[in-house]
Amino acid sequence: MTHATAVRVSAIFCMSFWLSPCALAANSGTDKLPWKTWEFALGGYLTTHDSTLRIDDSLTGTGTEIDLENDLGFDQSIQTVRFDARWRFKPRHRAEFSIYQLDREASKTLERTIEVGDKVFPAGTLVASEVDMTVYKASYSYSVIQNSRFDVGLAAGLHVLDLKESIAAEGAGISESSTLLAPLPVLGLHVDWAITPSVFLRSNIDFFAVSVDSTGGRLTDGLIALEYNAFKHFGVGLGYNYVSMLVKGDKEDFRGEIGISYGALMLYGKLYY
Repeated sequence: MTHATAVRVSAIFCMSFWLSPCALAANSGTDKLPWKTWEFALGGYLTTHDSTLRIDDSLTGTGTEIDLENDLGFDQSIQTVRFDARWRFKPRHRAEFSIYQLDREASKTLERTIEVGDKVFPAGTLVASEVDMTVYKASYSYSVIQNSRFDVGLAAGLHVLDLKESIAAEGAGISESSTLLAPLPVLGLHVDWAITPSVFLRSNIDFFAVSVDSTGGRLTDGLIALEYNAFKHFGVGLGYNYVSMLVKGDKEDFRGEIGISYGALMLYGKLYY
């Protein structure tokens, strides 16, 4: 984990653990709870990436570790749309789901020779590259502390990475592609603070837990957001999401590893009931 990653993760953790004792001390009387049954959020997701990719040849061994931004010319920043849903089916029990796509493509003349799977792309070759990634998140959370000001809970779920990558030498007839579907089990912590009945500070952090089906690695996914319920059933939010993952695969469709780190500024509208 890089220093920048550690700083971001530590900041979210500090917020969470600072709020926890406050939650224990808060009034847990008969005040009406501000936590909604249904919440749906849709908005913009502006990300800044730092990504690496390595595709191994099953016969000759390890391929070249490629920096997607420096070696292949991918833009660091992209814009996309993110959808989140939350269902509190009992006061202390909630289910959450998120989906967003991070599709990127680039064209660049290689400054060094790279090996991708069983293909060799010499320096000076013009290559067209594409990485399409869809992220699905689903989790269940139980609120161990809940009152009119705070909701603190533990979560378990899946962070599913659906990845497709390709690289082709234009005019040379050399190409390589692979796919990866990686369901990564995670454990998490969330801390929600009702600053006022209409203003909420939300934070959560998820960690990669175990390896599944020849896929392993690590994952940290932290988010903090400020929300304002401006009208009945409608609110707005501004947040920051940081994700760092290293996924390794050893199967026919994907043999190698991909490392992805990105920070994302989130601006969204929210319906709640």
